[in-house]
Amino acid sequence: MTCTSDGMHSVTKHFYKSGWRVVNIEPLRSRFESFERERARDVNLNVAVGDASGKMRFFELMEESYLSTPDPITADQFRARGGTVTEHTVAVCRTWSKPYRGVEESRSRAGPLKGHDEG
Repeated sequence: MTCTSDGMHSVTKHFYKSGWRVVNIEPLRSRFESFERERARDVNLNVAVGDASGKMRFFELMEESYLSTPDPITADQFRARGGTVTEHTVAVCRTWSKPYRGVEESRSRAGPLKGHDEG
């Protein structure tokens, strides 16, 4: 599973070219459409993931879209530095398992992701 852009440093793009298939999770519509065009064999989802299903506000930081966030404070700070912020409403799919053990849980204002078996 991946949730990043399809840039030149993409490990999953390398795997795709080698015949692998992955799940790409991309809340930004423009980037999701890029995955749909460039990675037709993959499973591409235009959603965010979280500890509950539903919808969420998601802020696209236009000049540095890789920093896009659900956190309104981060979006305001980016605006204060002169950046352009576009707000979207995105679907949220509930996570289905515990986070990958090697990744520390988020301490952001958006909160950590929890698996369905964590309550």
